Amino acid sequence: RTWASPRARTTSRTPANSLGDRQYHLADVFPPLDIAGGVGRLASEVAKQGGVNLETVRYYERRGLLPKPPRTATGYRAFEPDAVRRLRFIRHAQALGFSLHEIKELLALRVKAGVSSADVRQRAQAKLVEIDEKLKTLRAIKKVLTRFTESCSGAGPISRCPILAALEREEGQ
Repeated sequence: RTWASPRARTTSRTPANSLGDRQYHLADVFPPLDIAGGVGRLASEVAKQGGVNLETVRYYERRGLLPKPPRTATGYRAFEPDAVRRLRFIRHAQALGFSLHEIKELLALRVKAGVSSADVRQRAQAKLVEIDEKLKTLRAIKKVLTRFTESCSGAGPISRCPILAALEREEGQ
């Protein structure tokens, strides 16, 4: 989020444009939080940098995809800088079709002893098989829907629509 400086507001003594059009970012106003010698970021800043919304950060935290961050004395959650990298990892894995459960397993593999890249490759290959099955199903659906639309001229009353009639038929008829 950006907003104009509070000092840039119009008052009886200060013209509206006296400070120019400088925009302030959340990080300018709320610098990294210092927690027990470490530096953390507010959940809203982590969400913004990770390309997700705040509710998504909370959801991932509840699901165990993001570790529970420590809290400041005022109760704010202070995420480690690694949280942004983790959010981006989650987004990229989702874009490739991995479920949140599968992503959690991938994240766990990164820290599990005795795991090699062959384990990750095996999971990626399993995802490819799953995608191929989905594509096969989608092609079959497309074939049936194409047949339905070709059987309909688009003219005539709705009561005689061949697409609706075909959808009403039970399987095997």
